[in-house]
Amino acid sequence: MSEFNIETDAVEVMEKFRKFTAKEMKKCLTSAVRSGGRQLVKETKNTLKKSVRNTNKHNPKYNDTLQQGVRMTRVYVGKDGVIATKVRIDSNYKSGSGSFRLMILEKGNYKTRPRYAYKRTPNHKLAHRGNVRAYNFFSSARDMFLSQYNKIFITNLNKSINRINNKKFEGK
Repeated sequence: MSEFNIETDAVEVMEKFRKFTAKEMKKCLTSAVRSGGRQLVKETKNTLKKSVRNTNKHNPKYNDTLQQGVRMTRVYVGKDGVIATKVRIDSNYKSGSGSFRLMILEKGNYKTRPRYAYKRTPNHKLAHRGNVRAYNFFSSARDMFLSQYNKIFITNLNKSINRINNKKFEGK
């Protein structure tokens, strides 16, 4: 039977965290959530790059690339006091943007039926034009990220606590 020990400085860090003002606590938590969101954006872009070709190349039809459609919103405090951010793969609604394609690539042919050519005459056989395959790049990136989220959050929280403490007690 193998054994391993995990050592952490959680007690020291939490004692330092308790001495913070409410503004400093919010700053630490916001920083940790933001860095976690950035990590999910990075993971999503990597997964997108692995599943779909030429995601970083500029398509002449659109003003942006597919990877520019993976975005993070600002960090906000909800009505229930939860500090959160959103990572999105939808359109930015600007004229000429092609980021709407990300939702189609993620879910595939989820709302439409397989596509066929129109019927020209009564006996004309419809030509099958194909259907869009689901790549599920965002859901797989999210699943990989969620398994590591606690570790990423605690690491970034420790960094921000130490950064604030170093600024606070720099002159002392």
